[in-house]
Amino acid sequence: MKTLLYISFFVLWIGAANAQTKIGIRGGLTLSNAQIKYNGAKEETATRYGYQGGITLEFARKNRNSFFNTAILYTLKGTNYTYQDTTYKIPVTYIEIPFNFEFKQDLGRSMAFFELGPYLGIAISAQAKSDDGTRDIAFGRGEDEISPIDAGFNFGAGIEKTKVKFGFNYALGLVNVDTRDDYKSKMHSFAFYIQYTLYTKN
Repeated sequence: MKTLLYISFFVLWIGAANAQTKIGIRGGLTLSNAQIKYNGAKEETATRYGYQGGITLEFARKNRNSFFNTAILYTLKGTNYTYQDTTYKIPVTYIEIPFNFEFKQDLGRSMAFFELGPYLGIAISAQAKSDDGTRDIAFGRGEDEISPIDAGFNFGAGIEKTKVKFGFNYALGLVNVDTRDDYKSKMHSFAFYIQYTLYTKN
């Protein structure tokens, strides 16, 4: 995964050297969950609603339909999890950075777009909420901690018209964020968003 992220950084840097550049803002709704397994058996979880927002960058090679895009997104994800007869609401806030290859198709008055690539998530806060109260979750590899790093692949599609994009995105986490023995937890989420271009450099 680190190798893929390094390659994506390199490709974006090369692409920006001779490309049209767009800077924008993005905001939307997230639906997230965690696939939690204990000794290979799935645990009971449920979807959490959240949100995301941030700054976007897009690089387009001139006279081509292929693009590279990235963003810095403040994203609220997490899961609802039943453990030892207690249900916990677990919101986790990340700074997420996707690195996507993007392709666009002219539809006449609008453009369809499709995107695919790796993403990196850096956790900045997490909590466990139950009927017994709320406690902060620390980041690390110790007992009752979670990994501060999430990473995986994301893909999406949508419609672009002039300066506005309407899109959806699915992020599949590949990193085990659980530190408990015999447990594996991987994040996955949907995002539905609106993106607006603020600045274009030809």
